[in-house]
Parts: sequence; C-alpha cells; structure tokens
Amino acid sequence: ASGCHLLLGASDISAESVEMIGRRGLRGSELRISAMQFIAPQQAKAGPLLGAGSITLDSFEVDPESNIEMKAIVIDALQSLLRREENGQWSFSEALAALQPPPGEPSPQPEPKPAAAKGSAPQFNLGKLVIRGNSRITFEDATVEPSVSTQVTLDTVELENLDSARPDSESPFQIKGRIGKYT
Repeated sequence: ASGCHLLLGASDISAESVEMIGRRGLRGSELRISAMQFIAPQQAKAGPLLGAGSITLDSFEVDPESNIEMKAIVIDALQSLLRREENGQWSFSEALAALQPPPGEPSPQPEPKPAAAKGSAPQFNLGKLVIRGNSRITFEDATVEPSVSTQVTLDTVELENLDSARPDSESPFQIKGRIGKYT
C-alpha cells in the first residue's frame, strides 16, 4: 500500500514447519527470524525502532478470525529506541501513523467474517515469552533541557500463561535488568 512506510528487514528466516490454514491462517513450529529490524525510513538516521538478534516462535497457530496460540516466543538481543522529540512526539508515533493510508485514500476493507465469529475478538494464548541475551531499550527525551538519555538493560524477562479466554488466571512474570549502571 502506498501509505505503508515501515520496513521490516531480516537476514534469515527459517522454520521446521509452516503450513497454511484456510485462506488466512498459519500453523508451524520453530519459526526463527534472525537479525530482524523494523525501520521507519523517515527516521532511518536514528536507527531501527525495534530490532532483535533473533525471534523464535515455538509451535504456533494463527487464525486472525478466531485464535492466536503460541507455545513460546523467545527474543534474543532485543534492541529498541524510544525517543521523545522536542515537539513531544514519540519516535514510533510517526511510524505508526505511516501505516495508515494517506488522507483521501480509502482504507483497505477486511474480508467479512463468518456469521459465528461476528463481534468476537480472536482468542490469544501465549504459553511463555522470554527476552534474553544482550537486550536493551534506550529512552531519549529531548523535551527537557538538558536532554535525557538512559538505557535499560534487560538481562531476563519471562512471562507465562497469557490467555485472553481466562483473564482471571495468573500470568507469572520475572524481570531482571539494570537502568544505566544501576540494578
């Protein structure tokens, strides 16, 4: 689409298995994306908005109309830049806006859902999310004088049992990291 100005780059994509489910679904195991980066071309000088050494999806099934289920997502070496410009706008705001069609251009219309699925959101189930390795989020704020820049190093992030069908169930998590040189 002419309104989409967010690029995805990767050096390698591999999988143990991937198969289509119907017209829009996908099922597979051990899908691995290496050296992944999301880049907004208009902000390319600042670096990628989001990147990772690798992202691995272990046993997944995605049917955007009814079910998104993943056994585990493992992200190695997550890198992210969250920058607030002098005008108060966040670095990712423009990139998200770029995904919308330009004014005057019609929005793409989704295919109609089957009658049984109307009005209901897809169920989302994630067994485990792990962020590990040399993962960093850099925060920059140019709205203050002097400008501020700090880095959060994520040694380990683990989140388990996210299930939209059971919102009252526990989802244990653990975060180990440092802000700047502090723990």
